[in-house]
Amino acid sequence: MQSLLLAILFFLSVKGYTRKGGLLFALKRFSEAIEIYQKALQLDPQNRVVIQKVFLVEKNLFFLAGVRLLYIIE
Repeated sequence: MQSLLLAILFFLSVKGYTRKGGLLFALKRFSEAIEIYQKALQLDPQNRVVIQKVFLVEKNLFFLAGVRLLYIIE
């Protein structure tokens, strides 16, 4: 029971969401990955790792759609 609780808490953490988003990205399920990364950002809006991963997923989504974007990073 305790290990199940720990697994649930881990999944609901930023790290858990980030890992699940990474798995979805690897499976090329980009829309789902964005949703999961957004959940991670709700928990930690300033998390640079997650922000970079969202950028990477969006870049792949737009590449697949044939759209070329110019990002200005401050």
